[in-house]
Amino acid sequence: MNARDIAAAQIQNAYETLGDPIYYNGSTESILAIVSYGKGSEYKGSDISAVRATIRVQVSDVSEVEDNHTILIGAVSWGVVAGDYSLSSSGLEWIININKVD
Repeated sequence: MNARDIAAAQIQNAYETLGDPIYYNGSTESILAIVSYGKGSEYKGSDISAVRATIRVQVSDVSEVEDNHTILIGAVSWGVVAGDYSLSSSGLEWIININKVD
């Protein structure tokens, strides 16, 4: 087992332990994401009424991220903040900033 395999196993364990089910971009199957809601001024989104959060999803679940993608967390719809997403340093996760759209 190499270092990348070990990292992938640790990340998978984190998602199974801490992850919340979300629906990514209209999918009918949920995936697990680690959701971090903003606090204080970070809680404000791109405009004064939007709410911001950051999600982490595995690349194995979401192969690419685009500005117009949507995320459903519970009954609340969120949208990807334009250009505000990146791969993690391991290359195994997407880190995506989202704003509430409802």
